Formats: sequence, structure tokens, C-alpha cells
Amino acid sequence: MKQSALVIATLFAAVEANKNHDDARERMQRDIHGYIKNGIKFDMKVLKAVHQDVIRVTKAENEWRDEARENWAEGHVVMDEYVNAAKYEESQKTVTHPSAATKGWGNVHYDHPQQIMDKWMKAYKDDVELGQEWKEDFGEYM
Repeated sequence: MKQSALVIATLFAAVEANKNHDDARERMQRDIHGYIKNGIKFDMKVLKAVHQDVIRVTKAENEWRDEARENWAEGHVVMDEYVNAAKYEESQKTVTHPSAATKGWGNVHYDHPQQIMDKWMKAYKDDVELGQEWKEDFGEYM
């Protein structure tokens, strides 16, 4: 605003210094009108640019939030696979406690060991695959 006042004051001073006031006054009015018109155009361009920037930033933030929610859900799927593998392994465990019949020795036995390993390997492979996807998408940030 100070710059606008300075320009207008300079124009007034130029008119007062000129002996032919009517022509100078008309030129000054045209100059002030043009200055204000150009200032309004500039202000509108700035407002439009700011508005476009707000839209761009909001869109990027929304995309990031959607991606984060998706990654969070995918991570929980893999975590659930690990939890299910651990629960299945625990359900297949048979413990023989030390006794006189076993001469003081105990034993831990697992039923269906191949299925236990298959569940762990599936969880591990899905984890590695998800890690590769994230590395491709966010490798520069990891």
C-alpha cells in the first residue's frame, strides 16, 4: 500500500509541476486508472495462484492420507498372518512333562510341522513382498 501511495503522490507532484494542468490532470487520471487496474489484475493473479496452491497442497495431503491408510491396512494384514501362524503353532504343540516313565526327561512335540512352516513362510513372503512394494513407492524416504 505504501508503494501505491508513493506512485500516486509522484503523479500528483508531476501534475502540479506542469503548467498545463488540464492535460496533465487527464494524463494523471489515466495513469492512476491504469495503475489501479493493473494492480487489481495483479492481485487477482496472486489470489488465483494462492488458491491453486491451496488446492494442490490439499490434494497431495489427501492422496498421502489415503496411501497411508492403505499401507496401514496392508501392514496389519501381514501382522495378522504372523499372529495366526504363532497361534496355530501354539495350538499344535504337545508337551510331555518329565516323569519317572521318561526318566526325568520331558519333550515338546508339534503336530503338522509342515503346515506350521507353511503358515510362517506365507507370512514371511507376504512381508517381504509388502516391503518391496513400499521400497518401490517410498524408497527415497526409507
